[in-house]
Amino acid sequence: MFSRIWGRPRPSPALRPDAYCEQRILLLYDSTDTYAVSAYENAVKALDYARLEFMSLDFSHEEEWPDLTRFSSLLLCAEYLFNLDDRQVVAIRSYVAQGGGLAVIYRGWNVGLADLLGVPDGKDWPTFVALPVEALHFTTDIFPGFQGIQLSPEDASGHEPYDFEPSSQAQVIATSGHGRPLAWFVRFGQGRVIYWNSAVLAEKPMRGLIIQSLMCVQQMSVLPIANVATIQIDDFPPACEPDCAALAVSDYADTHPVTFFHRIWLPDMTALAEDFGLIYTYLPIFDYAGVGEPPFEFDNWHAQKVEIHGMPVSYKTHTAWTVARTGELGLHGYNHDPLTLEYWPDKAAMASALKAVVEHWKLNDFGPLPTTYVPPNNIYDAAGARAISEAIPGLQVICGLYLSGDFELGADREFGPEPWNNRLFSMPRATWGYERTDKQRFAMVSQIANMGVWTHFLHADDVYDTLGNYPQMPYHRNPDSKPWRGSGTGQEDGLFYAFQAWMEFTRSEFPWLNFVETRAALPIVKSHLDNAVDVRFARNSLSLSMKHLTCFQLRLNTGLHLNPAGLSNAELVHSQSCNGNELYTVRAIGHEVKLEIL
Repeated sequence: MFSRIWGRPRPSPALRPDAYCEQRILLLYDSTDTYAVSAYENAVKALDYARLEFMSLDFSHEEEWPDLTRFSSLLLCAEYLFNLDDRQVVAIRSYVAQGGGLAVIYRGWNVGLADLLGVPDGKDWPTFVALPVEALHFTTDIFPGFQGIQLSPEDASGHEPYDFEPSSQAQVIATSGHGRPLAWFVRFGQGRVIYWNSAVLAEKPMRGLIIQSLMCVQQMSVLPIANVATIQIDDFPPACEPDCAALAVSDYADTHPVTFFHRIWLPDMTALAEDFGLIYTYLPIFDYAGVGEPPFEFDNWHAQKVEIHGMPVSYKTHTAWTVARTGELGLHGYNHDPLTLEYWPDKAAMASALKAVVEHWKLNDFGPLPTTYVPPNNIYDAAGARAISEAIPGLQVICGLYLSGDFELGADREFGPEPWNNRLFSMPRATWGYERTDKQRFAMVSQIANMGVWTHFLHADDVYDTLGNYPQMPYHRNPDSKPWRGSGTGQEDGLFYAFQAWMEFTRSEFPWLNFVETRAALPIVKSHLDNAVDVRFARNSLSLSMKHLTCFQLRLNTGLHLNPAGLSNAELVHSQSCNGNELYTVRAIGHEVKLEIL
């Protein structure tokens, strides 16, 4: 059925290069298409996160289509394109030929669209590729930040492409591990088309590709972005229990872990924060040995000492004081048991333990009570979510996992009110660790490409989490036993340098990205998700009106440029080239913005 999903209906003239028009996407899908419905649902969520105005049209039921020239692009996510009748096929062809944009994000087929999709030899119904097609490699910079990423078969599978390849005029965007084209860009008349011969964009990690495909096919595109990044450090101050002296890290094998964290790790991470403009949220556990019933004690908190000005003081207390004054001190838990009824006698016991943390927090003068909670092992249940607010009414943010895990255990979360406790706002984490693997890079870039947000976490003691130190554990966060620095051997192959390289990449690709504490990210993300941005294009200008001030990215795919001197109520933050097209990051300083295009 034809329905408005987001935004307000307004009249709009035909889409012509010299005419006024609005940015509005028509999302075409088929509710009877059981295979592609997940792609439609994923697209709806991606568009909502991106704050892009769109309409949904179920072409299996709606015979009367709106005037396509009212839309700046079409987003097609259906396999059953044979359900399009001849009149609808002609309408799509005419729309694109006259300058419209089309993004096909789920492999589908209609022989009447073959040449428009960049397929030279149209078949009534092509067969699927016989052998498994896996992996995903990005071969061009058509999408910012993705070029060169190579996802493994474990990280990107289930493409199930048709057995055809694009014409020689097509520009291949992504291939399989064996080089088979899976996505390509073509021009059709005055229009622009991206075709994904894959089902992979139905997966949650791929949302950024949906949005960037739209940005690429429109002649001009505006993408509102939250422009915020968070880095959380779980289990800090680290465990450092009395029996931890036997733990070793290769380049500091003779250094006690407390000394390592106090004199090496924290100063190194602080220096990186200063170099790259980072702000951390530190998340302590208050008693790793604590049990889930009274009395709730904190003896181990004071077990390890460091010398400050010639006096022995509690290492954890001193460190918590230090980081609370340079970043944010959040809460990871009284102990490291997840807040679920599997680990705790009842909700009351969870709340009592957290209330004991509050008293310990006040007694040690750690500053304002925490507003950010990260669940141990990224696990919690409905009782745990409610216990948090019962014990700490001022706590506002809960940070589980974004892209993995079991929803019933608090993972696979979306940004927004926590489903089990709407007094908490869910701000899930997308990436983790020190090393920028292609999988982590993809998750990061895709999240930024969708809504201008990056949520990341790591552990201070990752460097110690090796097979040699924990031979009984089935999983290790440092499986290759990498050193912290490794510079003593001249290799500089440690986790420190890996994280430094990741931040160098981040500042190179996204120099505009604003790193803040999690508590500071909360109002920014809320404002973004509540925003409404109307975009209107004219021949030599564009205008935006918005509910909340925001940053946005302007992409010009027609050889035009933004005039930096022609900005009204806006500041140019950054400009770059994407496959020969211009991408500008702009900050609004007023609710009505106008930009001049040359």
